[in-house]
Amino acid sequence: MVDIGDRIAQIENEIFDLADRAENCRKVMIAARIGMIGGGVALAAFIFGILRFDGLVFVVAVTAILVGIVTYGSNKSTREQLLAQITQLKATRTAMIDSVRMETVTPVQPRPGLPNGHDPSGGHA
Repeated sequence: MVDIGDRIAQIENEIFDLADRAENCRKVMIAARIGMIGGGVALAAFIFGILRFDGLVFVVAVTAILVGIVTYGSNKSTREQLLAQITQLKATRTAMIDSVRMETVTPVQPRPGLPNGHDPSGGHA
C-alpha cells in the first residue's frame, strides 16, 4: 500500500508536470497569435497597396492565419483541460492533507542561561 505522504508527493509531481505542459501551451498560443497578426498585416498591406502583390507572400500570409487559428484553438482547449486537471488534483491533495490527523506539538519552554534556551547536550539542567 502506498503511504499517504508518498501519494501526496506523486500528486504534487503530477501538478508540476501538468503546469509545465500548460505553460508550453500558453507559449504556443502566443506564437500562433503572432502568426495570425503577421499574416493579417501582410494581407492588409496588399489590400491597401502598401505591398506589391506577390503570390508566394499571399499564400504564406493566408497559411499563417489559418495555421495560427488552428494552433491557437487546439492549444487553448488543451490548456483549459490541463488547468481543470490541476484544479482537481489540488482539491484531491488538499483533501488528503486534511485527512491526515496531525499531532499538536507544544513548544519547548526555553531555559534561562542556555543559548536559544536549549541544552545542546540533551541533558537536563
